[in-house]
Amino acid sequence: MTFVLVSPLTTILGAVSLALACLVLLIRLKSSRADKKKASLKTLPGPIAFPVIGSSHVVAPYSNHWVAFSTLRKQFGDIYGITLGSRKCVVISNMALIKEVLVTKSLDFANRPDFLRFHAIFRGDRNLSIALCDWSDKQKTRREIAFPFMHPRMSSLDGSRMNSFITKEMTELVTALSKCENKPIFPRSFLNFTTANIFYQYICSRRFSEQDAIFLKVVEIYDAVFQELFKSFAIDVMSWMKVFYLRSLRALRQNAEYVSEITGPIFEEHEKDIDYEKPRDLVDIFLCSLKENEGKPDSLTREDAEVIIEDLIGGHSVLGNLWLWGLYLLAANPEARANIREEVTRVTSNCRAPCAEDRKSMPYTEATALEILRVVSSPIIPHVATTNTSIQEYYIEKDTMVMFNTCDINMDPEMWEQPRKFKPERFLSSSGTVSKPDYFIPFGTGRRTCLGDRLVKSTLFLGLATLMQNFEITLPEGFPEPDMYDIPGLVVPRQEIFLVFKKIQVDQTMATIDLY
Repeated sequence: MTFVLVSPLTTILGAVSLALACLVLLIRLKSSRADKKKASLKTLPGPIAFPVIGSSHVVAPYSNHWVAFSTLRKQFGDIYGITLGSRKCVVISNMALIKEVLVTKSLDFANRPDFLRFHAIFRGDRNLSIALCDWSDKQKTRREIAFPFMHPRMSSLDGSRMNSFITKEMTELVTALSKCENKPIFPRSFLNFTTANIFYQYICSRRFSEQDAIFLKVVEIYDAVFQELFKSFAIDVMSWMKVFYLRSLRALRQNAEYVSEITGPIFEEHEKDIDYEKPRDLVDIFLCSLKENEGKPDSLTREDAEVIIEDLIGGHSVLGNLWLWGLYLLAANPEARANIREEVTRVTSNCRAPCAEDRKSMPYTEATALEILRVVSSPIIPHVATTNTSIQEYYIEKDTMVMFNTCDINMDPEMWEQPRKFKPERFLSSSGTVSKPDYFIPFGTGRRTCLGDRLVKSTLFLGLATLMQNFEITLPEGFPEPDMYDIPGLVVPRQEIFLVFKKIQVDQTMATIDLY
């Protein structure tokens, strides 16, 4: 009998070789399946792309890129591909497509664009942000912590706090605007100061005065960042152009550092007197989570918590901008103003300020808020494919950016009667109750829907009701009326919007719970 001695090294090498062979086979099988899947799907239609610039030359002539996308839709349909610089993109323009991306295949499209600007805005790492990060277990945890607080039941303590802060800040806003009576003013700073204090009070239990220079600077920075986010820059799709944007990127990073000068001290103050059994606000809730999960792998860090708070606070700039657009639209529509005022008078008898409980009794005012959201059509933040996938019968490659043309949907004459007319009645049923169609999604839908939508909607409603109760708001003589063909998707007005606030004498007592 002959024995063959096999060394341990030979055995190991054999096992490794077998494992590698199996791995190669699996990769080939997976690749083959992917190739077969790709072969069974169609290629997206779209404009021709050139080296380096892609199809950017098609979009460049338009001051509003959504107008460019709408023009291309007429040629290529509700879904088409377009290469901007080196970035592959797909533009979708109907609700079936949008729901497939945001709901049915939400995990396949859960990431965000990896723009250099986004990193600069959030301390050098966009994944610290809750809105602009890629999807991850950490992101899921952050949303699970924040969602209940940002969506309180109106009858709960948090719901009462939210509405009390809104009402109090509206009182302050009425006082401030009364000092500018009958003079044309650009009210952006008033609106942003008010919305910032609402957000800071509800989320951080902190209010700032109009004499606080640091706070005023932070409000300016948030507004600048908001305007930056919704603009298009060549660097987003041609990262090699970074050298031309170094100054801008540096300014964005410096702005982030300045905002942290408020956030850091707020966390430190909360740590001094926190009751871990009774968190008072979202800062406390995150501090409780940090303590509970300290030392665990992949747990949130203090920096995570601070940036999440900053990100959510930043929603006040969106609200301030919506208010500005809304007041501009109402100033040009006296009938809508009169209808809101009649509704407020009927419900409050002008002996008190409007409150959250009035919402069910004021459907026209709520419908007006929805109409403002429809007309402005703030774009949904783009999503990015996490894997090779498909939309309907079209193949979508991993890392493709998906843009949602809600502007066209919100102005589609097949969905809306007289879409270019400001018409709050479209959101009222025949019985006079609020009716919102399922194809209207101003805050997105699916796993990445806006976390601040409840606070925005509550503040927008009470803001409109209170301002219409206290002021006759009109356009200065000779000031142009809103261009309903230009506004959708524009987000930031092309020019400063001036309005005239004429005080209406209202005998009322704005009684609220003192929570300061």
